[in-house]
Parts: sequence; structure tokens; C-alpha cells
Amino acid sequence: MQVTEHKIKKTIPLDMNCFATHNEPSEGVGLRMYVTEDNYTVGLCRTKKCHQGYENTIHGGIISTYFDEVLWYATTIDQEDLAMTVELTVKYLRALSTEEEIRIIAKPMVKSGRHIYVDGYILNEKDEVVAEASGHFIIVRDDHEINESELHEVMYVPDMEHPKSVLF
Repeated sequence: MQVTEHKIKKTIPLDMNCFATHNEPSEGVGLRMYVTEDNYTVGLCRTKKCHQGYENTIHGGIISTYFDEVLWYATTIDQEDLAMTVELTVKYLRALSTEEEIRIIAKPMVKSGRHIYVDGYILNEKDEVVAEASGHFIIVRDDHEINESELHEVMYVPDMEHPKSVLF
């Protein structure tokens, strides 16, 4: 796999009520997400010891959480509709260590009616693919959508330095 630089065009707001984006020392995953100029969604985080299954190895459920969050955010690029996860298939290729900077990459989505499909992969610090995933999402009907005021209550962009590009 060839790793190349992708320029970031957008920072995705965070929801501090969300397990995947919350970043307290002993809870939450701490994902920070971005959209690249070529419409990939990228999640960046440091794996945590409190998320291990086997010693110094991240639990598979946490790896699924990485994918569920980043692949879901890919469904929000260039469309107004809110989608929910229908199915997430994860293929674990190698162990992912604790205390490691990782990149979760979601390829651009494919939309078919109300159905959205997104594939992705996780790279460790050595640029090795540690897991792959395929996500199937469905657009939520209008009567179940989050309203505008609720969305602004939970979403914000933290005052922090963000990368200008990501290698993947």
C-alpha cells in the first residue's frame, strides 16, 4: 500500500456526549475527524490503555467503534440527510497496540436511494493496515431527524490546533 499526503479541507465538529469523540483520560475514544480535499473522512486518535482487551492490545469492540464513527461521518459529506448504521462488518488483520497514534480512513461514500455504503481501514504508526471495514447506513426519515437547535447544542469545534494534511 502506498501512503500519500491528503490535504484537509474541513474539521468535523465534535459531540462531547459521544463516546467516540469524548476524550477524558479513562473514558471516550478521543477521535478528531477531518475531511480531505479528495473527500476521504479521516479520524485521528491515540489508542488508550483503558481500551485494551488482551494486554497492550486494543479491544475489537473499540476498533468497531472507530469504524462506526468515522464511516458514519463519511455519510454526512455533501448531503443534508441524517443516516444511521444498519450493518458494520470488520475484518481484523493484526493486533493494534495501546498508546499508538492511528488513522481511521473512510473512503468516499456510495449512495443508492436511502442506502449509503462506506468502506474504510485503520493504519497504525508503521503505516500497516490493522483492520478493514464495510458499513451500510440508511437515511433516517424526516420524523426521526435531529432538529437544528439540538444539533447546535451537541456539536462544536474545539479551540485546538488541527493538522493541514494527513498521510494515508
